[in-house]
Amino acid sequence: MGKSPPFMKLYWNDLIASCRDMDGPEFGAYMFLLGYQWQHGNLPANDLARRRVAGFESNNSWPAVWNSIKHRFAVDDDGKLIHERLRAERDQGISVYETRAQNARENGKLGGRPKNPENPDITQIGLQKKTQRSSGSRSLDLQFCEDEEADRSEDLGKNKGSIAEDLKSDSTDHTMTLDRIKTPELREAVETWLSYKREQRQTYKPTGFKSLISRVIRLAFQHGDEPVIEAIQRAIANGWKGFDHDIGKKSLKYDDGLLDDFFKGGR
Repeated sequence: MGKSPPFMKLYWNDLIASCRDMDGPEFGAYMFLLGYQWQHGNLPANDLARRRVAGFESNNSWPAVWNSIKHRFAVDDDGKLIHERLRAERDQGISVYETRAQNARENGKLGGRPKNPENPDITQIGLQKKTQRSSGSRSLDLQFCEDEEADRSEDLGKNKGSIAEDLKSDSTDHTMTLDRIKTPELREAVETWLSYKREQRQTYKPTGFKSLISRVIRLAFQHGDEPVIEAIQRAIANGWKGFDHDIGKKSLKYDDGLLDDFFKGGR
């Protein structure tokens, strides 16, 4: 079972129509259980664990709630309790994300997408217009984006191979490299992001690369590695140009060992 995709689709028309017979506690328990399955692939086999995932501190009302919603779940071939439609959506999401990430890595190794042989000047004209913007008072993020665009216009049409080769070709002493990122998982996510950007023909020059590494380190310090990794995965899956615009928006994460702390004061 692969890692869950960075986001879950909700078909609200279908959801509301299928849950009209539920009261508040039943709907809340149902949604908590769906969220848990999205992250873990299936529901806990133990009834006590399911009760805690659903947010019920006491066992007084849980049996009646579970009896009213348990028909919406089924046992798969491996004997695991699942919601069948959610299983299909999750498997599809994993497949789409892994395909996009693999394509980004492969295209990055080849130096990005090839030029359009029929219209070789269209992209260059567009980049020239972008680099001619006025340099008034701008925020740090906008300055970074425009610096990246200017660097990209210089690199257009050059197949330099890897990011390391791009940096080596410049005479500047680069002290901020991927080695500054100490966590292997976060460093791997940044490498995947660099490959994805190369596929989009948006390679980083030294200044932009230093800025990227500094931002990743700062965001990881502020929010932790996992939110940054998830933001990168989410940006690649959606084809976004940046990944840090929604880092810090808290999302509920389930952990069987910490569920008592999450649901203190529940029913």
